[in-house]
Amino acid sequence: MRENGKTYNRFIAGLKAMIEHLEFLEDEVRRCYHDMEEYEAKIDLLETQKMDLVEALANKTWQDMRQTAFRRRQARKWRART
Repeated sequence: MRENGKTYNRFIAGLKAMIEHLEFLEDEVRRCYHDMEEYEAKIDLLETQKMDLVEALANKTWQDMRQTAFRRRQARKWRART
C-alpha cells in the first residue's frame, strides 16, 4: 500500500509541475502577443515617418532642381546681353 502512495504522490507532483509549466507558457504567450502589438504599432509609426522623410526629400530635390534651373536661365540671360 505504501508503494502505491509514493507512486500516487509522485504522479500528483508531476501533474502539479506540468500545470505550473503550462500556466507559465500561457503567461509567456500573452506577453508575446502584447509585445507583438507594441511592435506592430512601432512599425506603423516608423513607416509613416519614413514616408514623411521620403516626401520631404523629394520636395527638397525638386526645389534644388528648380533653383539650379533658375540660376542657369539667369546666367544665360546675362551672357546674352553682353
